[in-house]
Amino acid sequence: MEHPSSPVDDWNLATSSEGVHSHNESLPIHQLPPELLQIIIGEAYDQKSYRDLFTIRSVCKYWMEIVDSMHELWTRVSLKHDPNLLSMILEKSSTQPLSVSYKEDGIDSTGGAPTPEEKIAGFLRRVTPSAGRWKSLEYWARSDAQHDRILGLPLHNLQTLLVQMPQTAVNYTGVFDAPRLRDLGVYGLSLNWRSFANMRSLQIDGCVPSPSVDEVHTLLKTSPNLEVLKIARIRQTSPIDDTYSAPIHLPRLKSLLVAQVPFVHYSRLLDLIEAQNLRRFVVFHHFDFIPGDFTPMFESAGRFLGTHRQSSDDDDPSRLRVFGSNDTLATTVGNFRIILKNYDWTQGTRKEERPAGLAAILRRFDRRLCQNIRVIRFSGMQGDEEMVDLAHILHRHFPSVQELVLKFWMRPTCVIPILGRLSSPLPHGENERWLFPKLIAFHLEAPNDLVCDGILEVVEARQNVGQVQAIQQFTIEGGNLRRDTVAKLKTYLRELHMTGTKVT
Repeated sequence: MEHPSSPVDDWNLATSSEGVHSHNESLPIHQLPPELLQIIIGEAYDQKSYRDLFTIRSVCKYWMEIVDSMHELWTRVSLKHDPNLLSMILEKSSTQPLSVSYKEDGIDSTGGAPTPEEKIAGFLRRVTPSAGRWKSLEYWARSDAQHDRILGLPLHNLQTLLVQMPQTAVNYTGVFDAPRLRDLGVYGLSLNWRSFANMRSLQIDGCVPSPSVDEVHTLLKTSPNLEVLKIARIRQTSPIDDTYSAPIHLPRLKSLLVAQVPFVHYSRLLDLIEAQNLRRFVVFHHFDFIPGDFTPMFESAGRFLGTHRQSSDDDDPSRLRVFGSNDTLATTVGNFRIILKNYDWTQGTRKEERPAGLAAILRRFDRRLCQNIRVIRFSGMQGDEEMVDLAHILHRHFPSVQELVLKFWMRPTCVIPILGRLSSPLPHGENERWLFPKLIAFHLEAPNDLVCDGILEVVEARQNVGQVQAIQQFTIEGGNLRRDTVAKLKTYLRELHMTGTKVT
């Protein structure tokens, strides 16, 4: 129960003391016009708890009348509400759209006794006549619940539906009567997916045994205004129909997350999507139960990231960033980011997937974008070998890189081997090839105790060498340099910037 006493008791308490009311009604604030007081109350009440609303309502009779006339304050309905409060909400909300929360007890990790059937029956008896006013619905129920009692209602004005089955996933085949539904989030309940169309947000997680890739394809084809898409933990392995070849245009899609799905089938589906405004693509691939090559999924992701596009004030496609952490490898171009995640990486296993994943992403990059990349920023790599492997992969794809930014606070020793690679050419048949031959600017961020004199070797090695540009600018934040190293760098460089660097 949200309020310790019944709404009737609250009303009686608020109106029982004439002396208090007489004092309150003489205060200046009570001389305000009702329209202005409504604005003040509307701003003060956050609509998270009816307890606060009853506190406002109990100030005086005038305030109670104002609150009761504001139908928009009485729009949240919950299975946990007291029956008297429920009746009061439904009456005072008038014709306002309702946000309904149906969350049974005893179905999550906290345990506890299940919601009594008589409480559920009483709730349904009171609220189902208002189903046509429901704007949003949160539905958390036991897997063996009678889902038709809620999901089978005529929800003609429902816009948002969040469904969660914390226990065993189940298959619900009923047809939804919710023609205005735009935001759908489903966890653990397989639905009649062909009941839905024109989605704005679609998040499907842990649903068994469906949807199939074909059903997801249909959902996307019928939702041209889709902005958010999440497909996760679906073990449906039926391949996508081979006849599908027409592109799926999703011009408003901004965020896409794919996790634990069959690689090949979903990579083919993603290859059909045209989403020129996509900005965030997350791939979880902790897929022990799904065999096969994971790289097709990353290639599909790379097609979105590597699309050639014009620069704008907030999107500079000439800058590429590669960020790593224990379980993450993220690649960013401008303000578009692809995030690869695998919790196995935190255990030190399957580390070869990280460079393989990056190589797969870059394989689908537009050649014009590859030529336009001028700045590469590295940070947070897992180790020396990975740093060098990723640098070689990037070198092969981006021949025009002029500036390299290295940030190593978690594993600062990673900077040492990459400096070694930059200071000598790579064997390549009968010829020698330098890493990032057009490099002219170098930016290093490092802990204060890290000795960074190796940068001098890089600068000296690239002086007066025909195959490479000379380093012209070096910026260092933190780190430790010898005094003679600083002196020599000044003789080679046009610009040397040091911030917080210890010179010994």
